[in-house]
Amino acid sequence: MRIVGDHLASVAAGKGDEHEFDLFSRSAFNRYYYSAFLSMRSVLKTIDPAWATPSHQSMPEVLKGEVLQRLKRHIRTAQKSGQITEAKGHEFLRAARTAASELSNLLVSARETRRLADYQPETRVVRSGTTMTLGQSTLEAARNWERRVEAQSKTILKIYVDTGII
Repeated sequence: MRIVGDHLASVAAGKGDEHEFDLFSRSAFNRYYYSAFLSMRSVLKTIDPAWATPSHQSMPEVLKGEVLQRLKRHIRTAQKSGQITEAKGHEFLRAARTAASELSNLLVSARETRRLADYQPETRVVRSGTTMTLGQSTLEAARNWERRVEAQSKTILKIYVDTGII
């Protein structure tokens, strides 16, 4: 999806007609959102196949809720059995909370931008030099959503692996 977003962004940048610029830019924002969403969905599916089809709205809640709750339970059990120290358990939880919070915030913000792109054509994409902005997001920031998801997801997946959950 990101490669399609890159192509659409390139086409948009070359458009002199503001209506066409807006349409191609919106589509680029949309593709960048879906690249991040699909990347996160793949991670959730790795953790638990039952999480393979989260809704766009529920994904941030799954991250801050079920993903962290499962990890907390497993860490507590591992601490009680002496498999990991109290300090290591706290370190794992702190890192997982930070990553889940970052992911959740990113997905909420990206989803809002996608909502503007799809459902509010009266909110135009603004061009200022080479910067394209829709709502609170620049196209350059949107281009990095998937990479940010991958970086934060690695933290959560590593903790799940290190604690033996997956």
